[in-house]
Amino acid sequence: MALLTWKDSRLNAHVCLLPVLFAVASGCAGSAETRATAHWENVREARTRATESSATLTTTPELEDVLQSTEARNPSLESAFDQWTANLEGVGVAKALPNPKLGYAYFLESVETRVGPQRQKFSLSQSFPLFGKRSLRGSMASSVAEESGAKYEAERRKLLYDTTRLWLEFFYLQRSLQTVEDNTTYMRSLAEVVQRRYETGAAQHSSLIQTQLELATLKDRLARLTQEQQPIAAALNAKLDRPADAPIGLPDTLPKALQTIPAAAVPGSTTPTFEALLDRHPKIQAAEARRERARAASTLAEKMSFPDLTLGFEYIETADSEMPGVADRGKDAAVAVAMIDLPLWFDRNDADRGRAHARLSGAESDLVETRNELRAELERVLFELSDADRRMQLYNDDLLPLARQSLEVVTQQFAAGSSSFTDVIQEQRRLLDLELSLDRARVDLGLAIARWNQLIGDPTSNLPSAAARTSEGATNDNERREGESR
Repeated sequence: MALLTWKDSRLNAHVCLLPVLFAVASGCAGSAETRATAHWENVREARTRATESSATLTTTPELEDVLQSTEARNPSLESAFDQWTANLEGVGVAKALPNPKLGYAYFLESVETRVGPQRQKFSLSQSFPLFGKRSLRGSMASSVAEESGAKYEAERRKLLYDTTRLWLEFFYLQRSLQTVEDNTTYMRSLAEVVQRRYETGAAQHSSLIQTQLELATLKDRLARLTQEQQPIAAALNAKLDRPADAPIGLPDTLPKALQTIPAAAVPGSTTPTFEALLDRHPKIQAAEARRERARAASTLAEKMSFPDLTLGFEYIETADSEMPGVADRGKDAAVAVAMIDLPLWFDRNDADRGRAHARLSGAESDLVETRNELRAELERVLFELSDADRRMQLYNDDLLPLARQSLEVVTQQFAAGSSSFTDVIQEQRRLLDLELSLDRARVDLGLAIARWNQLIGDPTSNLPSAAARTSEGATNDNERREGESR
């Protein structure tokens, strides 16, 4: 087989021009993609800082340290971030031109021409989607990446809430253990008094049995609370990516941030409206991203009825003619090629448009439903905040002082012989239940605050604001129009 020999210096210019055209046609990153990448970079840097500042937890870590360690170590959050990264890389893939095609043909039987027989042919071609199709595909991929970023934020908020919930439940069990142990100590001292009075005949045998029964009941309660700590500790360690039996110790008091209702949740607050706060929720952002992706897909489906362009170049090697004196003897041929595809299958195009329009309608309905669900969740959280705060004030300011006073009075009456031991037991049980109820109300308030934080989020979150998304959407539309004009 003869080797290719460049016989015409003009061919070099023709061939070298194609890569330049391809590079220009491939374009550069749009502003929307640049902003999406900047958002991802901010989150990546925040994750790096969290990992570097995350130290080994102390024996009694504060909640803030636990949350920071969880965010830095949790495999589920790492997986969500990796998925976001992969989808962001997909933007460049979606916007790229199709691969160019390089062809070679060898003539088994030479084609005789005036200047000589043609022996082999080399070809290079590149397809160019027209009418803004490539820009629309990039917009769809950008929406997928934006949805992944919102899902990452949703996963991060859920992780922090779940960790806070486990921390608070463990705290409640720890406080309950302490409360029951204090009541057990009191009951033992009371049992000693009953035992002495029984030995002197001042107390009945039934009173002695009641003390033993009450002590056994408290012992069972202590055992149950101790056992309940084990699965919660294992779940909390799982969030921290630690062995299930790793020791966990908590402070004696709740963080101040979980003891005060957020200012925005207080009736009559001058903070932004709930609608403005919910607008930053990642579920809303994900639903809006799905809508934008469906909108771009609908526009793309409309444009698929228009043809795409393919440009190419062919070089045909021609051997020397056996006939002497022929002008341009053995001159190679260079051919410029232009083709368009013909989208003639109208039924398929119509079905594709109908499918895209239906998906857009579904995405818009999904956004409305998501907003409705979040409003309902917000109302539930507001009720939980108010209810927990009301119960705290009721137990702390009214019921517990009265219960302590009643127990003191009944105990004195029992010592004077004017009240039965059963009355003392009943008052002691009532006081224990109220003390546990107060601890439960405190933890419930902390849980409601944590749920509020999950729902509303941090105003300084890395998620773009609604105004930024609106501006970005307008920029995307402008980019698409510019792509169409090109």
